[in-house]
Amino acid sequence: MNKGVTTILYQNGIPINFKIPSKPGRPYATDASCQHTTLSWTKPAYGSESIHQYMIYGQNHLNSQWKLLLTTVDATPSAILSNLEEGQHQFKIQGITLAGYTDESDISDIINIANDLSTKKYLSKQQLSSEENSYYEECKEYYRLTKQPLVSICDEIFDNSIELQSSSIKFGIDEDYRAFDLRDFLRKFCNKLNLKINDIAVKRIQIGSVILETEIYNKLESYDKRPRLKMIAHKLTDALQEELAKMNIFFMFMGSINSLFKIQKHRSQIKLYPQYNRIYALGYVYWQGALNDGLDRGNKPYYCPIGWQRRSFYVTENFYEKFKGWCICYHGTKFSNGLSILLSGLKPAERNEHGDGIYVTPSINYACHPRYSEVKFIESSSQRKFFKSGNYVQFALECRVHPNNINEIASETLGARGTTIDANITNDIIEWVINHQNKTVVDFNDPEASIVCTGLLTRVTDDHPGLLPESQWWHRSHLCNNRQTCCLLGIDLDSLQKKYQRGDKFWLDENMDELNNDFSNSISELRQTVYIIEIFKDADECIDYMTQFQNEKLFLVISGTLCHSIVPCIHDIEQLYSIYIFCGDKIRNKAWTTGWSKIKDVCVDIDAICDAVRRTARLCNLDSIEITGVSSLNQIEPSFMYTQLIKEIIFEITYDEKQAIQDLSEYAQQKCSHDRTIDEFKRSYYGLLKDCQGDYENAIEFHKQSLQIYKTALSSNHPHLATSYNNIANVYFGMGQYSKALASYELSLQITKIALPPNDPDLAITYRNIATMYRSMGEYSKALASHQQSLQIKTIALPANHPDLAKSYDSIGSVYMDMGEYSKALASHEQALQIQKLVLPPNHPDLATSYNNIGVVHYRMGEYTKALASHQQSLQIIKAALPENHPSLATSYNNIGLV
Repeated sequence: MNKGVTTILYQNGIPINFKIPSKPGRPYATDASCQHTTLSWTKPAYGSESIHQYMIYGQNHLNSQWKLLLTTVDATPSAILSNLEEGQHQFKIQGITLAGYTDESDISDIINIANDLSTKKYLSKQQLSSEENSYYEECKEYYRLTKQPLVSICDEIFDNSIELQSSSIKFGIDEDYRAFDLRDFLRKFCNKLNLKINDIAVKRIQIGSVILETEIYNKLESYDKRPRLKMIAHKLTDALQEELAKMNIFFMFMGSINSLFKIQKHRSQIKLYPQYNRIYALGYVYWQGALNDGLDRGNKPYYCPIGWQRRSFYVTENFYEKFKGWCICYHGTKFSNGLSILLSGLKPAERNEHGDGIYVTPSINYACHPRYSEVKFIESSSQRKFFKSGNYVQFALECRVHPNNINEIASETLGARGTTIDANITNDIIEWVINHQNKTVVDFNDPEASIVCTGLLTRVTDDHPGLLPESQWWHRSHLCNNRQTCCLLGIDLDSLQKKYQRGDKFWLDENMDELNNDFSNSISELRQTVYIIEIFKDADECIDYMTQFQNEKLFLVISGTLCHSIVPCIHDIEQLYSIYIFCGDKIRNKAWTTGWSKIKDVCVDIDAICDAVRRTARLCNLDSIEITGVSSLNQIEPSFMYTQLIKEIIFEITYDEKQAIQDLSEYAQQKCSHDRTIDEFKRSYYGLLKDCQGDYENAIEFHKQSLQIYKTALSSNHPHLATSYNNIANVYFGMGQYSKALASYELSLQITKIALPPNDPDLAITYRNIATMYRSMGEYSKALASHQQSLQIKTIALPANHPDLAKSYDSIGSVYMDMGEYSKALASHEQALQIQKLVLPPNHPDLATSYNNIGVVHYRMGEYTKALASHQQSLQIIKAALPENHPSLATSYNNIGLV
């Protein structure tokens, strides 16, 4: 074909003029680097209008073959090449026309392609969105706490049915961008994953803590790209992630950037919901057996997770409507994974004994086995800030799942067939397998998710949780030292077993006959409760043995024949936590024990001993629970949610209040763009602080300002408004302005009745507050009616013997006293006492209060002998339970003196 000649071409039967082009000009390069080389050339001297596209060929001197590198999208005589290998290159150009290809251009000069990976070249001043910034800050906080990066891989990499539009890798690196060495970072990263540095194309680096965005394998088609990305994902083991952490990587994401933005948006919607935080223990939230509160949980029983504390998450408005019929289950997790799961989602199990899916359990006791829930020794100073008491901590996620999403209900998989894991749930139905909907990660915030997370449960204990009575089944199931893939004990297994075998329960009886059937049966029964028992006939030997222990809590069962002589010698041993007397004369020994606070019970049969030991051992564990909270925040802004989740220490710091609140609000503003929320926080927190200090005028002002912000930002029936009215009422009550307090409590009640289910315990609290106001105002019949409404709700929502029921009966009894209806008052106080005797330890101060109330009623009725007996019982408990200079002792002595 002669160049420069015009000829006629027919396209779809239509004749067109076509000028035959000459060859393109010789290419040359600018900005030559592996990541970014700009190649330019001149158009053909004639016929250039006939060219639609250009093809660019390249040759590396290490490989003499010519290779098509790129086809341009149009006839622009320039192109940008990326991912070139380092070395000497030459290029040539060829045009594409309707009639075919032009001649090839002359070959370019040799061009040296260098790896230009200077940090400065890729710096971007593009601002992060508030969701991105919050997400990265929380990932960084997670990394600094756990020493592990948060690694997230989107579904599209593993799901062949999803088109892989792009393959980005985004890093968060905990370094100042001014000191960041991009070349060195990529070299180390590629070495660890056996990648070529030219496989990665750098897109940008965000100024600040380094947020590095790259693309990988961007020259490959989707079907070639996916297998390579899967191989990278499978290389990201825990061990490799520890290596990445040493490179200061706090975050790594693989997938499309759009998928990452979606994750970050979902994460920004997670909020804490402190008004539903719970402490599951006697005297707090506690019930026996399956909870019967009228709520639909999919016909699956819900048992009290005793010894655990829940931090609740805000999931959605109208929670009980949306999740009606969804049952409660638990997922044990590593210390380092608890927040990771919330940030990136929950992965289906790699060990799939019962099939593919997400493995959960209805038993908190099963979920907390160290194969699932890591036992973390609290050792670092930063962790000590978060967990003020105790030496060990465990995490478990509280979840909701609809029964239709449970693929399988199956038996335990920890080799525990020969023991009881949970007294409420049999071993053959203790594992649930949840449908993961073919997703590699189930996002809790996905509206179609098969499982949602409603709270984080924590358990903090003084001694290793493997020594608790409810954890003894661990030692009869699988337990190993494989920290990498299995049990995370927080202690060496040999050390744990030595503590376990050594035991901390003692039986002292000088007349024991170990061959006697009765004695053997007694020990066997007790071992069903504690398993570990040291038996002594000689008192001195027993005492010597006990005093060897340091930082332990010991339990002693002693025969009635020895108690009078031995207890005075051992009572002050610091390690001795409780004593139980096993005898045939309960009345005689019970009367003698009143002077010894560590004697918890006198029992005539082994069943009673077992119950008493089990109950006190559990209370011993609950002593370690730290009761902290941020109830003034009600719903924490997501930008610093995770920090608050672990660091709930606001009310425990002593400092200059104005500066502290200002510092905290400034910190929040650095992480959150919602000034209104920060202003509300300052006013609400300051209001509660002033209330606690008795500065009522300022407290009222701050609470009212907080209320105005809520009124502007929230719906008229939002629960936060009820909380604000309640705060205002509390201050008015402290000021003695009962009518104003009553008005605010009633406004709180109006909102609460709309926002919460009719039998919600929070409604009962509001009715109780209103009753207190009416009583303070002398309107006893109205006070009685409100207390009875509170009791009615509690009766439905709580177990039959819940301590809160006792408090309601006591309150009703006090109102009857005010009204002069003494027989009704006596009946109510005795009903309160009956419940307290069942659920509280024998020396609990609440028992003393009930005996005192009963004594006062008897005194008013002229029954002085009975009044004296009740006041004396109250005094005995107070002396055992409270310090010698406690004001309640003075009150008790005064009451006895009046009789």
